[in-house]
Amino acid sequence: MRISLLLIDASLRGSCIGLTHTLRHWFSSPISSVDDYSKRAQNHEALLKCLKQVHDIIQQAARLRSGSARTNVVNLCRQAVKNNDKGALLKAIAYGGQGVSSVM
Repeated sequence: MRISLLLIDASLRGSCIGLTHTLRHWFSSPISSVDDYSKRAQNHEALLKCLKQVHDIIQQAARLRSGSARTNVVNLCRQAVKNNDKGALLKAIAYGGQGVSSVM
C-alpha cells in the first residue's frame, strides 16, 4: 500500500527518478510477504465462516426456548465461547441452561 502511494506521488510530481527508484524497490521486495498476507486473509475468512456457523447454531438453540431459558442459553454460550470451552458450549446448546451448571 505504501509503495503504491509512493508511485502515485512520484508520478504526480513528475519525478522519473523517484518513480524508477520506487518501482525497483517494489519489484525487488520478497514475494513471501504477499504469500503471508494471502494466508492470513484466507485464515481470517475461514475463521469468520466458522464463527458465523457457531452463531447460527446458538441462535437456533435460543429460538427453541422462550423467556429466561432463551436468555440463559445465549449467556452460557457466550461465556463458553469467551472461555474457549467446547464442552460447555455443547452442553449449553443441548440442555438449554436447565441443569447445565450441575452438568458442567
